[in-house]
Amino acid sequence: ALTLLLGIRVFIGHGGRRITALGLFSLASALFVGYSGIHHSLRYQAHVAPTYITTSLAGASLTLLLVAALFWRTDSHDPRLERQTASPRDADWALITGGIVLLALALLVAADPSFRVLLVEGAAFASILLIAVGVVYSERTRRLASAPLVAVLLLPIAYTIHFHAGGGRLRVVALMCSVLLLVSARFPSKTFKYLIVTAVPVALLALAFDRLALQEAFSPGSSFGRTGLESMTSPLLLFARVIQNQVEAGANLAWGRTLVTVPLSLLPEWVGMPRPTALGYELVALVDASRINSGYSVAATFFGEWVYNFSLVGLLALVPVLGWSLTRLDHWMLIRLQKIRVNRTFMIRALIAAMVCGAVGDLAWSGIHTYGMRTISRLPVPLVLLALTWVGAQLSQRRSEGRPGPSQLQDSSPGTESGADSSCDGILQAQITGSKNG
Repeated sequence: ALTLLLGIRVFIGHGGRRITALGLFSLASALFVGYSGIHHSLRYQAHVAPTYITTSLAGASLTLLLVAALFWRTDSHDPRLERQTASPRDADWALITGGIVLLALALLVAADPSFRVLLVEGAAFASILLIAVGVVYSERTRRLASAPLVAVLLLPIAYTIHFHAGGGRLRVVALMCSVLLLVSARFPSKTFKYLIVTAVPVALLALAFDRLALQEAFSPGSSFGRTGLESMTSPLLLFARVIQNQVEAGANLAWGRTLVTVPLSLLPEWVGMPRPTALGYELVALVDASRINSGYSVAATFFGEWVYNFSLVGLLALVPVLGWSLTRLDHWMLIRLQKIRVNRTFMIRALIAAMVCGAVGDLAWSGIHTYGMRTISRLPVPLVLLALTWVGAQLSQRRSEGRPGPSQLQDSSPGTESGADSSCDGILQAQITGSKNG
């Protein structure tokens, strides 16, 4: 219960009136660790001793407390952001471009549902965020309680219906958190934070019913005795089993191997670099050895990943790494939003920053691999837009350089005063030369 309250307190307090990446990570940890601890304390666990569950709870709570204490900000909001908006032309461009891409993706999925794959989901995710940037930072959107903002907050529901394949519900949560980050930066409000905390139980209930319905669709009767939130409560249990396995079985440490799986996974095969297995696949051996190499994966929280790599001492090393990384992400997004009126490039960069910050729930749940790979799947659309924007800016600059300016036109015009003066100078010079020759 203390971990649950701590996570909520950090979410409400950190950043003052503005939602921050650290606040979102703390709220996610409150659910994956705090709520899960309450859940497992009420149920007997045959495979994990209560001592190890208590140890995992204490370790995660202490880490979160130290991160919050060392990197606390009572109000990191820049007042200029409230007055910062995109130019009307750029805001309309974001809204129209995002809408066109989203409509094309919706038609593609409607024509063939098999296209509802990770990259299409990622493209839809980025398109909705582009629409959100265009609406939230438009000069026409002047207050929080407005119809355009309500429509933007409902867009994740459309994403769930048309693009979400049913698994990986944190993708929907990441989209909603990214939108909320953008909204709270423009319209900071403590009341808005309290409303979000109040809405969390309702959202969890909806996600639980969605998962139970999906299980029933695949196998009637399979949802009996389930809560629909097993994927949220099981990471803490697996975190405890990691500790138990190290203490009782003397399991070898990974020494950072699972922390570099994302960059190594992106290397082409001809490089010949060995690719370590992601944490979620390695931990299957602790859950069900018969499903190893079957594509099945599990989660053990980001805290569990550091214990898996460096034992409980790893939690101490995690404190500065996690605190610095989350505050840097937050600062990065603020800088992009402060320059959003400069051009479309900064608008797209702000979108990417919100995307990366809003997905920290994936990091809290499963660690670096899930967070990194899901974020990468959402980058193609904004990266293509960045490239097209850069090319358009270069072509526009070349056209403006090749076109004579007003001063050049004035100097070269024969009807101007400077043109007449130069003609008289030429005639006078010719007369002088002729008199000298005579």
